[in-house]
Amino acid sequence: MDIKIVDNFLSKEDFHNLNQIIKNANEHGFWKFNENIAYEEEINLNNSSYFTHTIYNYNVPVTPNRNLWEFIFKSFLPELIDFNSLMRVKANLFTWTEKLQEFALHTDCGDLKCKGAIFYLNTCDGYTHFEDGTKVESVENRMLFFDASIPHGSTNTTDAKCRMNINFNYL
Repeated sequence: MDIKIVDNFLSKEDFHNLNQIIKNANEHGFWKFNENIAYEEEINLNNSSYFTHTIYNYNVPVTPNRNLWEFIFKSFLPELIDFNSLMRVKANLFTWTEKLQEFALHTDCGDLKCKGAIFYLNTCDGYTHFEDGTKVESVENRMLFFDASIPHGSTNTTDAKCRMNINFNYL
């Protein structure tokens, strides 16, 4: 499978600034509760919910947090140099549970062949998993680049208060 991992993706200062933006944004109803992670069938599974915040969706910045969008635009998009069309940028927060749970495999772009990048905001025992068994650990300030039309899934965490990342989809 063709994946690329870049550790220490942002400078220490930029990483600190991003965390401050997200922590401050949380005070203003930043996170939206979702009953399922990948598919509606997961609603009845234990611990299959999570929180999201859509930052950008099909040519429109949708976050009410202008500082967050400007940071994403300045710090991340120049690094995604081969994108033709940014489709979506979404922050994810998976809560702590006693048992680590892998969530269903899914693709991010339906029938489209799109690229994906996941930026990990904290280090924990959670990870991103792929249908071939590959696992990419959640390590703060790590960026994972991959083909988002390949089935992949997420997990929660058992050793941190939450697992947070930012997901990018682009063509």
